[in-house]
Amino acid sequence: MARKRRRAEQRTPAPSPPPLLRTKSSQRQPVVVFAHGAGAPSSSDWMTRWKEMAKDALDAIEVVTFDYPYMSGGKRRPPPKADKLVDHHLSVVKNAVAEHPGHPLVLMGKSMGSR
Repeated sequence: MARKRRRAEQRTPAPSPPPLLRTKSSQRQPVVVFAHGAGAPSSSDWMTRWKEMAKDALDAIEVVTFDYPYMSGGKRRPPPKADKLVDHHLSVVKNAVAEHPGHPLVLMGKSMGSR
């Protein structure tokens, strides 16, 4: 009679992380601007985890996160219309590009922050 395998032995190993998305060592590391969603700030656990994963996966020189102005003050309220968010987002992008001239730019966002 064959022995039953333990659950731990039946589990498949965790997949290896994906290869870096940059394929040539001569390519410059990207700078990533990562915008949060409507409900949680850039300091949330979810954003922090994804910031680190993006940095590793893209071999980014920096992943810039920020909070839209409506998130300040600690009072939860709905976001304003997109045109007000775009101006702030654009200023963050311009600052990131100015800090890392010549590096590719990657825009990334969660939910509302990706629109």
